[in-house]
Amino acid sequence: MTVTGLLIRRHLRKRPGQTLAIAVLTLLAAMLANIGILLLLDYGENVDRKATEWNSPDVMAVVSTSPAVGTLEQVLAADPNVTDIELSPAVTAAATLDYGGVDMYSAVAFVDIDAQPRLGQFSRISEHPTDVTNPVWAPSVLAASGNYALGDAITFDTSTGSSTFHIQGFIEDLYGGVPGWGLLTFGVPDLDIQAPGFAPTTLVKVNAASPLEASQALSAAIKMANQQLPPQQELVAWWQHDMSVLKSGAMMSASIYVAILAALAVIAVSVAAVVIRFVLRNLLATDITAIGALRAAGFTTAGIVGSLVAPYALLTAVASLTGVGLSYLLMPTVETSFHAQNGLTWKAGFSPAAAALTTVATLGLVLAVAGLAAARVRKTTTVAALRGGIATHSFRRTYLPLESTRGSRNVLLGLKTALQQIPQNATIVLTISATALSAVFGLGMGRNLLGDSDKATELLAGKLEDVSAVVKLDADPDQILAGIAALPEVTDAYFATTTTHNVDGLSIGFQVSPDPDAHATDPV
Repeated sequence: MTVTGLLIRRHLRKRPGQTLAIAVLTLLAAMLANIGILLLLDYGENVDRKATEWNSPDVMAVVSTSPAVGTLEQVLAADPNVTDIELSPAVTAAATLDYGGVDMYSAVAFVDIDAQPRLGQFSRISEHPTDVTNPVWAPSVLAASGNYALGDAITFDTSTGSSTFHIQGFIEDLYGGVPGWGLLTFGVPDLDIQAPGFAPTTLVKVNAASPLEASQALSAAIKMANQQLPPQQELVAWWQHDMSVLKSGAMMSASIYVAILAALAVIAVSVAAVVIRFVLRNLLATDITAIGALRAAGFTTAGIVGSLVAPYALLTAVASLTGVGLSYLLMPTVETSFHAQNGLTWKAGFSPAAAALTTVATLGLVLAVAGLAAARVRKTTTVAALRGGIATHSFRRTYLPLESTRGSRNVLLGLKTALQQIPQNATIVLTISATALSAVFGLGMGRNLLGDSDKATELLAGKLEDVSAVVKLDADPDQILAGIAALPEVTDAYFATTTTHNVDGLSIGFQVSPDPDAHATDPV
């Protein structure tokens, strides 16, 4: 074995506990970082892949079925910005259903499970082996987070009655598969169902040059069509969303995950770097005489520095690759969590780019710290090293000289030691502060996001109303609001106008309120 190899083995064998700590911290940092990078690189593309696979439209709306739908289709067809249109029948109601043990209020649309729409297709991901009575194909998000299984009964409560179905299978749909977007799409074998409160509706799907143009074209077409019709025949839009809003919403939870994982990974690898720095500084202090002997015997400074840095480079590389491999064992849990949040299945395959980025980032940081710590060898002459690192002259200022400073000798010696190692002590303070901050931040996020659904909802979406309704554009909101506020059971009521605008190429929906103070939480 070469001299460098012997020195590397000696360094690792002399400090097994610190070596193990560095390996574990690096492994943990690489595992967290790789999961975060996979989310950034692949999860957003997963939404695009699903949209392409299902030929999802740029915008979709649920409107009441009436002769006015034909007028709407003509107006859309005449719009030069519109590139494709499809209208699909459905039956829809505002219903309440059990979702993970709580009542969830949402628009529910039943579509023909055997229909083959050109725009906005869906996938069947599981099926009951035998036929069930009154079958329905439910969004897969109900299986992931709603405590539903194949064959289970599911009840829809509306203002006019209840109806119960049994789950024949689960489907995956981009627009109607996420509870947070206010629409759940269910498949049924026949739209002529006996369900109180459900009324015929039409799914209007539009493509244009961009989701924003499609959304604007659809909104303008509904308004123009209603201007040509008497009030009793006007179209009522139950629900409308475009693709850019869906994508940004799907990435919101991913961004929160990435931020938390990145913070924890940075802390872990930073602590590992600090440990490496202290190990190398202590090693130089204890082995400086041996290093001087090696240099006196003709061993180069580069070879000595290499023997100090190489063990940690090798250790970091092995631990990083191991952490990358272990991260894929955790991916099924992460995939299930995102399926429950966004209603889309996701299978993260091995990503060489993520593995390379993770390994290079952790290895680069550790090598930089180790190299800086080992650079002290270059500043120490061979004679000083042979004398134990004691230079002929020291021009360092002496703080708190014992012969002239009053106070306890133990306290003074402790203060002198601390003042002689200001950078080291500052590093310790920063490390402890960062660890405490991350612990408090992590516990707070965990308690608010995972421990209390109400707090999680307020944090992500704000205070939600118990009941909300959509009225026609020509309705008098003040008159409606006055009637609702007069009801004895109502404690607070307000209204807002929803509008869509383009912000830096992204279509964003805004709620414009004439009275912000009436809202449950301050929107400013």
